[in-house]
Amino acid sequence: MTQQDHVAVRTLESGPAVLAVHGGGGPQSMRQIVEGLSVDHEVLLPTHPGWAGQPRDPAIRSVPDLAQRCLRLLLDSDLSDVTVVASSFGGWVAAELALLAPRGVIGRMVLLNPVGPAPTQLEMAQQRPSRTPEVVDPSLDLVRSYTGPAMCSPDLSERLSAIEPPTLVVWGADDPVLPLAYGQRMAADLGDADVRRRARRRAPAARGRAGADPGRDPRLPGLDTSGAGDPLRPATRRLLGQALVTAGALVPAVGSFVADWSPTHVYNPDWSAHAKFHLGQTLALAAGSSAVSSWLTWRPRPSDARLRGALLAGGLFWLTQLPALLVPGAALVDPDTPTQPFDLWGLPVNQVTVTGVVIVPLLVVGYCLQRGAMADRTPAGIRERTA
Repeated sequence: MTQQDHVAVRTLESGPAVLAVHGGGGPQSMRQIVEGLSVDHEVLLPTHPGWAGQPRDPAIRSVPDLAQRCLRLLLDSDLSDVTVVASSFGGWVAAELALLAPRGVIGRMVLLNPVGPAPTQLEMAQQRPSRTPEVVDPSLDLVRSYTGPAMCSPDLSERLSAIEPPTLVVWGADDPVLPLAYGQRMAADLGDADVRRRARRRAPAARGRAGADPGRDPRLPGLDTSGAGDPLRPATRRLLGQALVTAGALVPAVGSFVADWSPTHVYNPDWSAHAKFHLGQTLALAAGSSAVSSWLTWRPRPSDARLRGALLAGGLFWLTQLPALLVPGAALVDPDTPTQPFDLWGLPVNQVTVTGVVIVPLLVVGYCLQRGAMADRTPAGIRERTA
């Protein structure tokens, strides 16, 4: 056990970083999982103030305070793409941590029977008392000192959708207190509404390592940190794809104003007022389509519909140039225009060639990078485990 900025933390082995966040049962409740993961991961297991002999900190009085404490530990350790494994009340801490952390710090999360969102009336009706003394949390008063008497957050369900890291919810088939429906609802809140609206209930996982029983295997089924350290891991590919799509979408907004706010268009004395009105409409379309594309591209938790919308909005202005050439008398430039298209290595440079050689590749490659990164993300869902 070591102290980092007054945070008691146990660090084991080396490899991709894992942050283990314990619940009311204390750090010892994570022992089997931590020991299994430490075979090929660097596991950090901080102890919340008040547990395992750690003194209370008067400055830490709420779940967000505990999350801020964990975030400070990760930032001070200069870690990124961290896998967070959290249990019970620790799942609430992990959710608040994911909402606080800068992009890239948290890579993925696995939540084991997490709590936090306020249960519905139906879920409360399905609660059942603990059948054995062993499953009663001996630290309820300590947990309540951070959560409040209700031991839940009235607005966490609404905030979960803002969590970007892919999340797996693991729910025990024989949970003594909260029903499976509670975990399914939390997983649905974490999932993207356009793609993963309904959480899936799965059968117990297949065997992991040769001869290993997943019911006894301390390694979590479904936890994959193979992307950690990969220079083109999903988060990197998504960021690169976002940059390419944004670049392709901004060209019409910037280029149109640069090219058309000139003596050949806006200040052309031969243009009628009505012609200039339509020019203004064209410039507004270019700016608007670029803004919509950028907004869809940079929204949290991407979906197929948003990616396709960003691609279409980014290319809409350029695609309309092709049918515009069908208008009688239309041309790319006027014959007497001082600035004529020029050749680059024998290829005439104009709106059409810029569209085909620059804009379309930027948008398509950017879309494909984001789509591939999204496909590699572990979807939020329910994995049911049996003891």
